[in-house]
Amino acid sequence: MKRKVLVIAYNFPPLGGGGVQRTLKFSRYLPLFGWEPIILTVSKPDSLLWDYSLVKELPADLRIFRAPAFELSKWEKRFFSLFKPAANSRAEKKGSGPHLPQEAKAHLPNLRALLKRIYMFLTLWLRVPDDQVGWVPFAILKGLSLIKSKKIDLIYTTSPPHSSQLIGLFLSKLSGKPWVADFRDDWLEDEQRISHYPGFYLRMERCLGKKLITNISCLIANTEFKKETYDKNYPQAKRIVVIQNGFDAEDLMRARQKQDKWLDDKLHLCHTGYFYPGIALSFFETLKEFFLENPELRGKIQLDLVGYLEEEYRDSIIKNQLEDVVKLWGYVEHLSSINFLLKSHLLIHLIGSEGEFWKGVVAGKLYEYLASGKPILSFAPKDGESEKMILQANSGWVLDLNDKKGIKLKLKQICELFFRGELKVEQNRSYVGGFERKNLTRKLSLVFENCLTQK
Repeated sequence: MKRKVLVIAYNFPPLGGGGVQRTLKFSRYLPLFGWEPIILTVSKPDSLLWDYSLVKELPADLRIFRAPAFELSKWEKRFFSLFKPAANSRAEKKGSGPHLPQEAKAHLPNLRALLKRIYMFLTLWLRVPDDQVGWVPFAILKGLSLIKSKKIDLIYTTSPPHSSQLIGLFLSKLSGKPWVADFRDDWLEDEQRISHYPGFYLRMERCLGKKLITNISCLIANTEFKKETYDKNYPQAKRIVVIQNGFDAEDLMRARQKQDKWLDDKLHLCHTGYFYPGIALSFFETLKEFFLENPELRGKIQLDLVGYLEEEYRDSIIKNQLEDVVKLWGYVEHLSSINFLLKSHLLIHLIGSEGEFWKGVVAGKLYEYLASGKPILSFAPKDGESEKMILQANSGWVLDLNDKKGIKLKLKQICELFFRGELKVEQNRSYVGGFERKNLTRKLSLVFENCLTQK
């Protein structure tokens, strides 16, 4: 008889994006190791990324329950849309809105910015620990009902959003069930969060974080670097284990069955997923310099960007005159993104390179990059987790994003290898195989078993 785990995850199909994959794959493979997952997620999430193809991957007998949420972001969009000049212009043309004098229109952007600052300050107390906190009370009520009716043995929460961990805290306290908390991304250690929020807010979060950590039966980190950080910052934690992100061999097999090829003879560079804000701007500047110095290569290289792209990067591509080199494919279904990896010649991996924080960051895409067997050109911190993985897998090169001269030289060498038909890597497949999703799910099942026996 399978034991039952209540899986609490805001990000779950049909939502798309990298944050969905970890929970989806755990839920799919846990039954192989004696655990039946019962899913508790949100009913109408406010998200830009949707991937209905992922629903097909869910087991037919997987039980999924959804709780409503009061989404602050939805109300914000409606409120601030009232102060968009373009919206007022359309209303005036239709005769359905108030006629604003030209002088008033000129002040609308400033008024909107001021109102947003006031609004954010006044609602800051409602955003601890994030914008999705409006899901917490509804999920707690639904969770208590499921724990009782489905005879749940253990609670598993995954974040971000980190408000999901609040749900775990309350449900564990109220039910007495052991609780495993999986941190896919940092919360209290997030440097960007620390730099953007006021001191009183951060102190309140740290106080809440300590309360959470004390009550977690087992905390899961997704890299060794993060485990070391958590060990140092949370001496009160009962147990901390590492379960990395990974790749699904079945996804790679299905993508290979449908694999197509580029019909041109260009060198195709590919980046899938999300660019961290501000990080990639210098990369586009370096590309501009590279083509100015090597004009003969301009029509022989294409950079394919697959995934959601922030407006600042779209502007940077235009600013650096790369429209004929960079192809924007937008967000695609997960299997299609793997197809891009398989048919590309070089994979671009880019995260921040400055500060201790980035040393512990391993983007989820890196595992599928490694599984594809294609060469990787990475821009990541020296001695960081990403560099260690790429070098240990013998899968490519890791450069400093600020070393423009070194980057241009490496790109030239890669071009020469490609046009000679010699661009390849002799990968350490046994090392890469350790990141397969079924192997990682086995580790998670053992964590669950230990939490029950040590209860």
